[in-house]
Amino acid sequence: MNGKTHTSTTKKILLILGLIYIIIATFVVTIFPQIMQSTNSIGFAPRSTYTFASLIGIILVYTFINTKPTKLTKNILSIIIIGYLVVQYVIFSNIARDRYSLNYMDYNQFLQIQNIVETYEKETGNTITKIATYKKEPQGTYPGLFISGDINIKAMCPDWSRIDYLEYYFKRTLEEVEKSEEIFNKYFKDKDWEFFDKEQVVLKDDVMHIYVY
Repeated sequence: MNGKTHTSTTKKILLILGLIYIIIATFVVTIFPQIMQSTNSIGFAPRSTYTFASLIGIILVYTFINTKPTKLTKNILSIIIIGYLVVQYVIFSNIARDRYSLNYMDYNQFLQIQNIVETYEKETGNTITKIATYKKEPQGTYPGLFISGDINIKAMCPDWSRIDYLEYYFKRTLEEVEKSEEIFNKYFKDKDWEFFDKEQVVLKDDVMHIYVY
C-alpha cells in the first residue's frame, strides 16, 4: 500500500516538474534571445507568438497523456484540445494571410517610389544614391491588417528594415544621410497622410527625401 502511494506521489511530482519545465523552457527560449538585444529592439515577434500560443496546447496534451483521467474528464479534455487547435488554426491563418497582403502592399508601394525615382533620373540625369527619411508617428501596418508588436509591421516603419527594403528592390546601395530641416519644413511639416502619396517623396540632386506615413 505504501509502495503504491509512494509511486503515485512520485508520478504526480514528475508530472508537475514536467509542466514547470515546459513553461520555463518556453519562456527562456522565446524571451532570452530578445533580452540579449538592445531593449529598444524588443517587441512581440512572430517567433514568440507561435511559441507562446502553442504552450497551452502542449500543456493540455502533456496532461492528457501523462494522467489517467476518467472517461468524462478525457472527453472534456479532448473537446477542449480540439477546440483550442481549431481556434489557433483560424487565428494563425488570418495572421499569415495578412502577412502575404502586407508583402504585396509593401511591394506595390515600392513600385510607386521606383516610378517616381526613375522618372526623375531620366529627366535630370541625376542618380539617386542617398536617402533621408522623415517621420512623425508612422502607422505600424496598412489599414485592415492585423498587427501586434513586430507582427505584420510594414517594411518602411522600423528603422532597422527601411533601408534594406528599398535597397533590395532597387538593386542598389543607398547611403543614409541626415534629414534636411529645410525639406521637412517645406514639404512634410504640416502634412499628415494615412496612405502613400507621391508628395511623400522629394528628390533633390542625388538624395531621396522620403516621409514615412
